[in-house]
Amino acid sequence: MSDSPKTIRKAAAHLAGAGVYVLIALAGMIAYVLFYKTTGPRVDALVGGAIVLFLPVMLIAFGLVVWTPAWMVMKWRRGRVAPRGALKIAALLSFLGTLLYCGGFSCFTAGRTEHMVGWFFVAFAALGAAAHSAVYLRLTRVRTR
Repeated sequence: MSDSPKTIRKAAAHLAGAGVYVLIALAGMIAYVLFYKTTGPRVDALVGGAIVLFLPVMLIAFGLVVWTPAWMVMKWRRGRVAPRGALKIAALLSFLGTLLYCGGFSCFTAGRTEHMVGWFFVAFAALGAAAHSAVYLRLTRVRTR
């Protein structure tokens, strides 16, 4: 049973978008580590290693658990997902997820182990979602307004 070229193109577009999302998650980790190193409290190596792994793992988990179903619902309702809409919805969902995870605004403040990780999570989750949507639209040749 052969798949149609359109189906193969959509699958390849999703994989390319997911690859870009992972690259953005890694860039978010690097940006956060540099930020934490220059402004955060001193930590030992064990805590530092956990910090390095925390952000990309949470971003990828957000992409799988929250963003993929949200993207599918948006695509089903509107027929396409524009990068601007993806940016807004992902920022809102990641902000709400961060509030639930941290139990308030503690991940958005300075001075603790989390040291403003919430802002990085929201920013890079939204950027990753918008990039995934832009790559998907570009590779499937779907036009937006």
